[in-house]
Amino acid sequence: MTPEPSSFVKYSVLIQEFKQAKIVLETARKKKKDAKIARHKGENEDISKQELHILVFDHKREKHRFKARKLKLKLIKEKLRLWFKLNPKETTPEMLAELGETKVKSAKAEKHSDAENVILKHKHEKQPKIKAKKVKAESISDVVKEGKAKHKKDHSEEKSKKNHSNKKGAKLKLNVSEKLPELTPIASENKRINIVSSENTTVLTDFVKPVTISNDLTIIEGIGPKVQSILNSHNIYSFSDLVQTTTDSMRQILKTHKLSMIDPTTWAEQAHLVIENKMDELKALQVELK
Repeated sequence: MTPEPSSFVKYSVLIQEFKQAKIVLETARKKKKDAKIARHKGENEDISKQELHILVFDHKREKHRFKARKLKLKLIKEKLRLWFKLNPKETTPEMLAELGETKVKSAKAEKHSDAENVILKHKHEKQPKIKAKKVKAESISDVVKEGKAKHKKDHSEEKSKKNHSNKKGAKLKLNVSEKLPELTPIASENKRINIVSSENTTVLTDFVKPVTISNDLTIIEGIGPKVQSILNSHNIYSFSDLVQTTTDSMRQILKTHKLSMIDPTTWAEQAHLVIENKMDELKALQVELK
């Protein structure tokens, strides 16, 4: 049987796309492999941080591209399978071999079998469901009764415990009031000890100094340990200092240390996000910069 021209045109377009996607996926796989090898070589060899960063970025980019190509091939495969299902008479074993399939059921046959299965299930499950509902209702009522009985028991036990504790408390109060004159000198001694301890604490606070925590400027994209040390030498220690300094002054500082290739335009913005604790926005911005 020769297929109709309209459906065959659609099939030919899909099969061409499938073959092209296969070739593209193979090239993407090779590129990913090469990028991985280059990254491992760079990590083992003595190269600059910038070069290593580029190698890592290339490897990640190739991985994402490979995933995208794989997904595209999968989508085209699904389209071809759907075409085989909709046109079972026009499909040939050669067509299936190109896709890597052996048998494909027609869409009408699948629908018919699904409908029959649903009807059979409905017939078999109709009567047991009614019985199950009755059993469930009875079990729920039993559970409710048991829960009420338990609640009553717990409530009565709590009441008895409270009464018992109140009686014990009253007895203890009486015993303490009888022994109060014996305990008064001990209380005065305790007061003296507390006064001495408070005096000692005041003396200790004079020796304690506030601890200052330095900000880690390497969180910002474009600032490494070397750049941080340069900024510290120009009295830029914290993220607030970065926000206050202008980009022109930053460029002048970098130019004096022969680092004019670094772009400090977004440093103030990044520092502002760190101060406001907006780390998700900072990560998104850094991804865009990369």
